Amino acid sequence: AWAGLIEAPFLHTSTFGGNQLACAAANAALNYIEKNDVLDRSAAAGAYFKKGLESIQKDYPSVIAEIRGRGIELTKEGAGGMLMSLMIDKRVIIAYTLNNPKVIRIEPPLIMPTDVIDQVLTIFREAVSSTAEVIEDL
Repeated sequence: AWAGLIEAPFLHTSTFGGNQLACAAANAALNYIEKNDVLDRSAAAGAYFKKGLESIQKDYPSVIAEIRGRGIELTKEGAGGMLMSLMIDKRVIIAYTLNNPKVIRIEPPLIMPTDVIDQVLTIFREAVSSTAEVIEDL
């Protein structure tokens, strides 16, 4: 069965590309996004989340240098590791960006409800507060 690929290896370029099931699933996802106004709802939730993060940044400028909306810049490299540990202990996943250890990211789903955003903001505020105490002692 694989003999044809030895002579012409580029006959098989994708396992998923163009198959009927993958196309039907993609079409259903796009229809859901459009029908349920997911993009506008996620934009509103993102603005709400960013405003909450900015409030935390104002209260803890010793830890958070900037809320970008596509990353949170911290004042010190070690702060990210501490924040990640504290957040993960509370079952909220954050991560470093790949190019700067002073920048972390939170990756909420598009459909994250406001009450869950509030829970994440509370957990983040507590983690930032704990981190601020350590930073101030250094």
